[in-house]
Amino acid sequence: MLIKIAWRNIWRSRMRSAVVIFAIASGLVGGLFSSAWMNGMAVQRVQSTFALETAHIQFHHPEFSDNFDIKKTIKSTKTKLK
Repeated sequence: MLIKIAWRNIWRSRMRSAVVIFAIASGLVGGLFSSAWMNGMAVQRVQSTFALETAHIQFHHPEFSDNFDIKKTIKSTKTKLK
């Protein structure tokens, strides 16, 4: 019964209801668009940073590629790694 009364009350003023529905829909679309835009910009920034600031050849400690541990670095380029 309560839902039936609420439904009738919503559509009592069709113009007001249409404006509110349009405002909510446009707000959702705008929020989704801005979220997707910012996510795309973040991904683009990461990709361009790696493309511009890293070389084509990278030297890693032999154990670095096991789990990409930052502690596995090359301490000196003059000594041979075993």
